[in-house]
Amino acid sequence: MLQDRELAGAEARGGDGERFRAIVSAARDYAILTMTPDGIIDSWSPGAEAVFGWRPSEAIGQPVAMTFTIEDQERDVPAREMASAMQNGSTPDVRWHRRKDGSRVFIEGTARMLTDETGALRGFLKIGQDVTNRRSMEQALRESENRYRTLVENISDYAIFMLDPDGRIRDWTTGATRVLGYDLDEILGQHFSEFYLPAAVNSDEPERDLATAAANGRAERVGWRIRKNGERFYADELVTAVRDPDGELTGFTVITRDLTARRLAEENDQQLRAAVERDALRRQLLAAEETERRRFARELHDEAGQHLTALGLGLQALSDVVPPGSEIDRRAARLRTLVSSLSTELHGLAQRLRPRALDDLGLVPAISSFVDEFSRHAEIPVDMHTRLDGERLHPAVETAVYRIVQEALTNVARHSGATRASVIIERRDDVVVAIIEDNGRGFDISRPPRTGDRTPIGLRGMMERATLLGGVVEIESSPESGGTTLFVRIPCGES
Repeated sequence: MLQDRELAGAEARGGDGERFRAIVSAARDYAILTMTPDGIIDSWSPGAEAVFGWRPSEAIGQPVAMTFTIEDQERDVPAREMASAMQNGSTPDVRWHRRKDGSRVFIEGTARMLTDETGALRGFLKIGQDVTNRRSMEQALRESENRYRTLVENISDYAIFMLDPDGRIRDWTTGATRVLGYDLDEILGQHFSEFYLPAAVNSDEPERDLATAAANGRAERVGWRIRKNGERFYADELVTAVRDPDGELTGFTVITRDLTARRLAEENDQQLRAAVERDALRRQLLAAEETERRRFARELHDEAGQHLTALGLGLQALSDVVPPGSEIDRRAARLRTLVSSLSTELHGLAQRLRPRALDDLGLVPAISSFVDEFSRHAEIPVDMHTRLDGERLHPAVETAVYRIVQEALTNVARHSGATRASVIIERRDDVVVAIIEDNGRGFDISRPPRTGDRTPIGLRGMMERATLLGGVVEIESSPESGGTTLFVRIPCGES
């Protein structure tokens, strides 16, 4: 990419004029303009016209302040920007600006002082890029995070809180206050072992739960806990490790559910209603997750993908107007390769978030595409057979079956050491049956999933998805004979 200092140097030297003008004309993604020392526009690139809307005949001779918002004009920002550029040589120009039609555009760029051979001020150069769409996407992401935070804060039946890597509380929800009795200001910074019984603390149970979550991604335990007022309650506690994009452990999330009523009165009507509410909440959370996945996948594919395509075309156009093999041509070629790689990664991310085929075409095309991609990347051949006659399944059922098959094959690749696998999906009367089989290492299914067990980590999630729709997941596996078969049965209509 041509740096602003190179453009400034070429303009200031007055040499290579034709080459300079060709570069500026080709840079349609950037607004490039120059000003006199008193801030009057004396050159206006095609990119500036594309970004701001004024034609050269309308802009040249006008004060550059017309591109600033009314608020910035009133605060004398244009003059202060030129003063800063004179003092420092250049100054950032990252703010909202104004278009000809009065709309706003967010610019990221710089203003640079231009001097002659004697060092006397000759004027200013401004280069800026329209990043309004990117800023809007970032804003949408922040709003999504706020919506998710609001959703979590309104879950009053669960104690949900965050821990740092040492197990000390750093975030606390209203649900946690209701379940455990502590306000945020009195529990922040305390170790979460505060909620364990003394015997559990003495046996290092809290530390073992953190170690298990750090090693396996999650740790679940059912046992007695204690509230602030000393009252004991029976809880189902899930500790999940949180890692940054580089895989470094940044902390844990803890979700604690009060199960005292269930333990003391299994047939109690209140317990049954609580179970229904819990399942409804989980279904809502799954539905909310899939909705957010769908929205982000489409935004990545449609919006970000289009911008990358446009960027690639712009770089190609830049190469077309510079001498082949020149430094600019080589840089543009490297950037086109980077853009192509980023576009491929972006498409893969969108597919992993939510394949468009699942919504537009249905379960079979979506799973077929996933299986083909899985076979290529995992190098495990998968034999697939489907028979889903009649109308399409309910969207919730299609999503559940897709995610279960996805998770099952992912476990095959991670844990089984298999050399082949098969997937069968059929409609049998009013039930969808999915059978996933591999020839890898088996495991002992006589023990419940727990720390140290060889049961795949995602099994609990698969069982939960099926159960929430009135279905079941059964497993046949043995470490002696090898191989694992997963049987999934889900009613065709949403339960």
